[in-house]
Amino acid sequence: MRATERGLRRAAGPPPEQKPLLAELGPQAVPVGPAPIDDRRVGTAAGVTTAPEVPAAQVLSALVQDAAERAQERHGLTGRTGAGRRIVFLHGRGQQGHDPAALRAGWCDGLDIGLAAAGLPPLDPADVWFPFYGDALASATAGRESAPVDTATTTAEAYMPADTGALDVYAALLTDAADRAGMPASEQEPADAQESSLLGGAVAALQRPLSWIAARSGLDDVVIAMAFHDVAAYLGSRSARDAVLEAVLAGLPKDDEFVLVSHSLGTVVALDLCNRLPGHVSVPLLVTAGSPLGLDTVYERLLAGGPVRPGQVDVWVNAWAAADAVAIGCPLGRSWPRVSDLLCANRKDKAHDIKQYLSHALVAAAIGRAVRE
Repeated sequence: MRATERGLRRAAGPPPEQKPLLAELGPQAVPVGPAPIDDRRVGTAAGVTTAPEVPAAQVLSALVQDAAERAQERHGLTGRTGAGRRIVFLHGRGQQGHDPAALRAGWCDGLDIGLAAAGLPPLDPADVWFPFYGDALASATAGRESAPVDTATTTAEAYMPADTGALDVYAALLTDAADRAGMPASEQEPADAQESSLLGGAVAALQRPLSWIAARSGLDDVVIAMAFHDVAAYLGSRSARDAVLEAVLAGLPKDDEFVLVSHSLGTVVALDLCNRLPGHVSVPLLVTAGSPLGLDTVYERLLAGGPVRPGQVDVWVNAWAAADAVAIGCPLGRSWPRVSDLLCANRKDKAHDIKQYLSHALVAAAIGRAVRE
């Protein structure tokens, strides 16, 4: 795609069919997009005018800082105690600044659709524990998450972490995911000397696999870059990981067992969480949805050091969708032992949406039965 065409696409915003997914991923996922190399011009009835644009790195930094400043305002939610097992929902990326109560209710809305399809009664949101780590992650990474330049020439550059450890993970994630998507190693290098000169070899080496993943999944490259950005921020920083796990541990029920349902980055946190749980605590059912745990780059950096199935987990159900670029390493059964993979026919414009996953009858049935045992 020529730079002018790319600029017109960014100025017009994301395609209409992707707007619901961008909204689900969080406000910072909306493409504000890198400035193209040449001038960007938008035609109007009066003639041709230049479309102003705030650098993506500046917008991302402002969003992270805003979430960090308000981090004390939002906390996790506890569920009611009563009959049946406790259930915990562990959210994914991009939730800083969101209302935990609204998020919990949204998850239950999706789950109730699946439970009805499975012939099971609905779940009351008040019965669900909802640890909230969105603000903790934003606060832990504040000031270290803007791109190293004020004006980026590619999406990969605009959303790459400034922290060295996170940047290494980010680059490895893009390469790993593109490899899983069938990209030949030879295609990951700059196409020619001109491209290498314009973008810089290292930057071009990030953008090419990102573009490949976007083309294969049909998702906007900004959506993918932001998802990998947050996974890298968690895995690449010990302080960020500790802050997230502390926030989650503080919001768990005090019982000896609970059902754990996780999504997106939350599935990565869930595996690390099992490594931190007291020895007497068991997880009769672990559900992972839209998970990147199938990527070598991810599971090699877990606290367990690899695809080691948690000893506390009895049954593990992994829900994935072919169009979900975050779950590109699925099915997990190729790398992890004793995982039941469920392929979900999510709508393409909501391929990563947790409500889509939970509305699947088999996914909901596993949760509904485990909670009521």
